[in-house]
Amino acid sequence: MEIMVASGDIVTYKNSDLVEDWIVVLPRRRKCTRKYPRLPGPKQDEKPWFSTELLFDRPRYSLVVQKVHLFLKKLENSKFFRLFMSQIQNNTIWDHFSKARGSNLKMQMVIYGIGSIESLDASRLQLSLAILMKRKLD
Repeated sequence: MEIMVASGDIVTYKNSDLVEDWIVVLPRRRKCTRKYPRLPGPKQDEKPWFSTELLFDRPRYSLVVQKVHLFLKKLENSKFFRLFMSQIQNNTIWDHFSKARGSNLKMQMVIYGIGSIESLDASRLQLSLAILMKRKLD
């Protein structure tokens, strides 16, 4: 019995009774694969990295909070926000919010990727809009 395998070789078996219903497949010749060098692990004397953002800086924190409060006041008194909230409180849109909220009395909100509220006005504006929406919709 002759069997052709993936590598193109022909394998012949003298006793065909044993392999009548079986197909023998031999592994292909392996292609040369690149072996990437291992990256060295941290040295024993090195300290692990930690974020400096975890350290609490009260003056910096109060400045950010002050900036966010300023944006909250500006946005709340703006024509844009009044028009936006009137459109959201429209019956059809309000029904969608009610369905999304389900049995929860308060709306849950997740905000991704608004950026640095410390250094970007656009990020503070987005956060302020989310805070005001949450206040008005709950």
